Amino acid sequence: MVGCSLACDVCQVTINRLTRDLEGEREGAGRFWEREGQLRAEKASLEARLEEKTREADRLEKTLASVKQECNATVSEKVGLTRYVMVFRRLMLCMDYILCPCHVKMLCQYLLTRIVY
Repeated sequence: MVGCSLACDVCQVTINRLTRDLEGEREGAGRFWEREGQLRAEKASLEARLEEKTREADRLEKTLASVKQECNATVSEKVGLTRYVMVFRRLMLCMDYILCPCHVKMLCQYLLTRIVY
């Protein structure tokens, strides 16, 4: 009986050790699953931020294209206006030398045909 009692004590010690090991593993697994949940939430948050930044970048690209188009239109308008002013100045210089009203009219018509819009 003494041998059986000794074997039971060894078994009990082994059971206690294995029980502690199992509890440690459960705690480790619990921490693992908790960390995995945190990482999943962080991933979802980062994906949402990325989507938001992508939409913002698309909006800014559209705004940039619109601004470029407006700038090109403004430059074209200013170039046309500059040409008109140059023709008008030439007309004013010529008018100093012309006395006859019919010549002034002909010159005005000619210069106006030279304006490029």
